[in-house]
Amino acid sequence: MDDFLDGLQDMTLHNPNSDFVPGTCFTEECAEALDLNPAKWLWLEELKLI
Repeated sequence: MDDFLDGLQDMTLHNPNSDFVPGTCFTEECAEALDLNPAKWLWLEELKLI
């Protein structure tokens, strides 16, 4: 049986270009209004994942 994962690229664990880039639907104002880190216990890298 063929492995369906053959031919897929390996994923990197860290994307250096993962900084937030505002768009037309999800703007900087929308991100701030969500208040994703109200207790300030998330690290910057964890916020980038959100």
